[in-house]
Amino acid sequence: QGFHLDQYPQGHAATEFDRYWELSTTDLSPEKIWESAYSIQHNEGFEPYVVMSAKNVPLYDERFQGYGLNKVSHLATVAAQVSSTFWVLPGVFLVSSWHAPSQDRRLIYGNDDDDDVSGKKQATSQRQQQERQEELRALYNDFRSSILPGGALPVVSPRTNARYRSLRRTLWEQADDKET
Repeated sequence: QGFHLDQYPQGHAATEFDRYWELSTTDLSPEKIWESAYSIQHNEGFEPYVVMSAKNVPLYDERFQGYGLNKVSHLATVAAQVSSTFWVLPGVFLVSSWHAPSQDRRLIYGNDDDDDVSGKKQATSQRQQQERQEELRALYNDFRSSILPGGALPVVSPRTNARYRSLRRTLWEQADDKET
């Protein structure tokens, strides 16, 4: 089963996991991996793991810190500013180790053991989670309208912007040095 296909299908459905798996179970030499690669299009909610040239990676919108739509918003920015076409490489995969849900995730979606909380405290907790989820959806809707063609760039602090510009200059200089 592909990553989170049951819990959040839009996050990885575009990868076409069955196709990926079928191609991955054939005998793939390194050359064959590239021959079996296939393209897919960005879909709303898509949050694949990607490999990109550092020179082309747009900034994360800093309003999405912690848990909740941070990868989704970043990949929407990639699709809007760089390319909405992604390439899947059969036979290539990541392994992510299990970890407990973060505090940010628990604040938005609760704990698995929230059922143990009784009465008024549970109702308050559920109401607060609902409010946080609504705030996150509103923030994402605002974000989506801002990255439309001709829209604003992701929201970042002046410090992040300055460091980003410095890093890009360094990367360009290194690329220019390699070309000469």
